[in-house]
Amino acid sequence: MPIITEYYTVKEASQLTGLSAVAIHKRCAAGEIRGLIRPNNKRLIPLEEVEKLKIPEHCSEHKRKEALDKLAKIQLFERKKKEYRSQYGLPAPGQLIPLEEIEKRALEACGVSRSTLFRWKQKYKKFGLEGLIDRRGGKRKKHQG
Repeated sequence: MPIITEYYTVKEASQLTGLSAVAIHKRCAAGEIRGLIRPNNKRLIPLEEVEKLKIPEHCSEHKRKEALDKLAKIQLFERKKKEYRSQYGLPAPGQLIPLEEIEKRALEACGVSRSTLFRWKQKYKKFGLEGLIDRRGGKRKKHQG
């Protein structure tokens, strides 16, 4: 029995996530969001992709922007890694592509440490965009003494 997946139009996804329709279209075109294009040229976004993009309403605009910036750095890392890998071309028989060098160059392009980037990637994979929200902060407790 086939699994039925719920889909949203770009306009509905935009309303649910707080992202603009243009931003969603751009992410689909870049392959960052899976989507379908119907015969009438309307794009449909699967529910699980929309869930990844949702940021809770209680989140401030500043924290929302920080989470989106983290996502942009993750995506930049993946693009740069692919770009640098293609620059090395296919390795000769018995030769390995220096993955450490490729990752190092991609990380330099992002301006983030390896551990930070991979922590962000794990959180994004597990919790979607909400996982990239910085939960620290809030009101400080006054020291009693």
